[in-house]
Amino acid sequence: MQEIIIDAEFKNLLPPLDEKTYALLEESLVQYGCVYPLILWENTIIDGHNRYEISQKHNIPINTVTKEFDSREQVIIWIISTQIARRNLTPMQLSYYRGLHYHTDKRIITDKTAEPVSKRLAEHYNVSSKTIERDARLVEVIDAIGDNSTEAKQEILSGRAGITRQHLRELASGGSEEDIKNIAVNIKEGTFEKPGRTVTAELVELPDDLPDESGKEEQSEIKSKKFLKRDIIKTAEEFSADVRLLIKNSGDTEVLKTMIREQIGKLEDLYLRIR
Repeated sequence: MQEIIIDAEFKNLLPPLDEKTYALLEESLVQYGCVYPLILWENTIIDGHNRYEISQKHNIPINTVTKEFDSREQVIIWIISTQIARRNLTPMQLSYYRGLHYHTDKRIITDKTAEPVSKRLAEHYNVSSKTIERDARLVEVIDAIGDNSTEAKQEILSGRAGITRQHLRELASGGSEEDIKNIAVNIKEGTFEKPGRTVTAELVELPDDLPDESGKEEQSEIKSKKFLKRDIIKTAEEFSADVRLLIKNSGDTEVLKTMIREQIGKLEDLYLRIR
């Protein structure tokens, strides 16, 4: 019998199924068998972890297909590409996969400077280079949180944690290890609370001659609303311009779907800033 290996890194790249979906998959496998083969790389599963687990539990026969790759990095990129093509991902998951693709590419290409990598992936995913670079920073902080709590990482990627990408980027640029640890614990325990007000970098600088602390709070609130309104308008205008250009040039539906996913993520961040 062929030995099958479970690799924790590969398995953890895949979004876990919710209980209902897992139960439906189990019911289908018990009734009809494991119709689709597991995909392996050197006896290691790279696609079909849930099917394998359920098949083992119920002694269901399985089939396998082996794919050839030159390195673990190429396997990771294949998993990322497969998940993006196959699943209806949350905006956070999509950002995470793009950022992980960036980090993985940098490990295997000859020219490891950031600019060529981000530019090539920006064209691949039809987003800006800056978006790819922001996604890369997002991966770093989400993985750091995951080092403290796997559950917290999954809650973030699923969108259930209620933490915005802006908050995560702020952690990546200036958060301490203690900050990251505390957020991981709070998300895991379900006690994480969003900041009372999320502001952009421009809002941090306030005049020094405000009359008192209450005055600072009032002006900060006014500026917060002003810049939130500006960001909403900017996001809408950029999306509208991108869609018009796409329809004029090609009308590729897959590219349009990717653009809409990205827009959903931006709107989600704006929504969470509204108080």
